[in-house]
Amino acid sequence: LLNQKLYQTIAYSKLSPPTQDEIKEYYNLHKERFVRPESFEVILYHATSPEKLQQQVASPMFYSPDIHTQSLTLHYRTIDPSLANLLYQTRVNHFTPVLPDPKGGYMTFFVKEKSKTSTDAMEAYNTEVSTAILADKRTQILNDYFSRLRLNADIKTLRLPNE
Repeated sequence: LLNQKLYQTIAYSKLSPPTQDEIKEYYNLHKERFVRPESFEVILYHATSPEKLQQQVASPMFYSPDIHTQSLTLHYRTIDPSLANLLYQTRVNHFTPVLPDPKGGYMTFFVKEKSKTSTDAMEAYNTEVSTAILADKRTQILNDYFSRLRLNADIKTLRLPNE
């Protein structure tokens, strides 16, 4: 926690929010990072026990009457952003991790297909682009800070390794 607090103090002291021109330039240079599928074809597996779902994930031919399945088409814009990101990162013909279900129980998704990808206008990704810019700036600030510390440090070697 102390390291994290130190990093935040160093980075955020020199960090300023990106301008609209920076956002536009970053978006144009990194368009491939903001390409998203329009929808996901999935099979939802739902059970009261996470162990049953783990068995299902480990062996897709596993059958249990406790596991309920449902084929769904989930549209990227209509689902929760964290679920959309999880499905986007999951490869086709693979399961997502087992997740707690808001209604009680547990669920996992089997991603059958991701529809064609689309790129929206830059305005749709404004906050996402800003977040990416700030993360890049934060990393650069920390790298510069620690590089300067290393250059200015008075390091004396007392003994060489393997001697």
